[in-house]
Amino acid sequence: MNCIIVDDDNMSCKILEGYVAKATTLNLIGIFNDSVEARNILTKRKDIDLIILDIQMPEMNGFDFIG
Repeated sequence: MNCIIVDDDNMSCKILEGYVAKATTLNLIGIFNDSVEARNILTKRKDIDLIILDIQMPEMNGFDFIG
């Protein structure tokens, strides 16, 4: 399952990346600190199955991101 991490906090990204690395069924495609950049990637790539998403981010919160 292809996934991305979207979180503006670098430490959280590292922790989540470690969890994803332990899951043999997950393939990490990218880590994004900017929700707008992540959304742009999702419009270009149709093979992302899972988004690990922070709710409180600048510019666009997690609920706006999925909306």
